[in-house]
Amino acid sequence: MLGLRHAVHGIDHTDVVIPFKTEDGDENVLKFACSFSGNAKGEIEHYKGSKRKSSLDQFFAMKYSRDFLPDRVLDDATITKGALKGRFKGVIRKGDKMLGVDFLRGNFYINNSWAKTLKGLPLNQDGRVSIDLKDLAKPGEIGTYTVDGVETSMPHGEALEMILSAASKEMTIPKDMAVNLVLTAQMAPRMGKELYFEPLPFIQEHYSDLQLIGKVMNSIKPDIDKEQSAEDKAKFEKMHPLFTELETHIGVEFNPEEALNVIEQLKALI
Repeated sequence: MLGLRHAVHGIDHTDVVIPFKTEDGDENVLKFACSFSGNAKGEIEHYKGSKRKSSLDQFFAMKYSRDFLPDRVLDDATITKGALKGRFKGVIRKGDKMLGVDFLRGNFYINNSWAKTLKGLPLNQDGRVSIDLKDLAKPGEIGTYTVDGVETSMPHGEALEMILSAASKEMTIPKDMAVNLVLTAQMAPRMGKELYFEPLPFIQEHYSDLQLIGKVMNSIKPDIDKEQSAEDKAKFEKMHPLFTELETHIGVEFNPEEALNVIEQLKALI
């Protein structure tokens, strides 16, 4: 019989996080590293709540803020991304190759740099190897994809199998992954309503507006490699203070009413 180490060779592992209440009603969080090193430091971590911060908040603060070391200058966007890191994506990664689910964007995908090296994969209307979770939730329904430059109609489930088959040549893909991904896609709307912590539900609800604003800001911001036009400079000077304010209202001190107000102001400037 194969040993456990051999049987799971190449399979990615993850942490298990368990929020619970004590008999006294105090909220706690336990984190298990799910590794083979039973006595390793940090294998099991215990987070307790306080009057100022819940146990979950303490877990996220400790787990995802360790990169923010003293004497490093970070802008709000960097801090916001770090604070949200790991809360809305499930990814299998091998080097620069990534296969994952983005619950905010609502899609299953292969990262673009890897996808460009592969042939025969179904591309969506944006030319990406990506399937919307709302489509994946109905694997038998027919979708339109482009395969090697040819527009092709196929069930979303078949497109998923093609992607997983290609990915399996580079990384270990569990045999039941397709079924589990479909089940995950079917559960995704409920997860968004019942499991996410703010500001993730807010971001998900306003994702298209936030994505549009982000794309415009990236296109007009100063770049050492290109000359900024007078029009872009004027637009950037108007939008940048509002964009910084938006980052604060979403990622630093969550304020949905003010964030919505700033979103509308930014959209009016686009």
